[in-house]
Amino acid sequence: GNIVIDHLGMKKDILSLFHSAKRYISILREFRPDIVSAHLYHANIFTRIMYFFYANYTLINSEHSKFVGSELRAFCYKLTRRIPRACTNVSQEALGNFIDKGAFIKGSAQYIYNGIDTDKFVFSESHRQRLRNEFRVPKERKNSVRNKNRIFYP
Repeated sequence: GNIVIDHLGMKKDILSLFHSAKRYISILREFRPDIVSAHLYHANIFTRIMYFFYANYTLINSEHSKFVGSELRAFCYKLTRRIPRACTNVSQEALGNFIDKGAFIKGSAQYIYNGIDTDKFVFSESHRQRLRNEFRVPKERKNSVRNKNRIFYP
């Protein structure tokens, strides 16, 4: 039942890319996940390419906008579009755009709204203050993310 998030430490140079690819394959071989979920262009293309080197899992790619990107990005998506088992996007319009550009395949793509039930999740200043006190979030911090007994500040 735990969700594990690993950081590859990838930077913007070719040597880092090779080190990250090696680390990624090592993590997959050690952990043997059933599903790998990648979000946004760089992670999606990276995981699609790495699938050629280790393919013992289901790959899911997700996007969060209708913007496919440059012709080169669209070409890379199109070239590798058959690799993921499923692709998602946050709206029907955005999904349609990715399908129209050839980045996703209609039969394996679906939209999943990135919404919040505003009837269920309503803002409460008192609840906010209680949680900020409980997790010792400094008053000057406007945003924070709680994740498995850690708090990350943007």
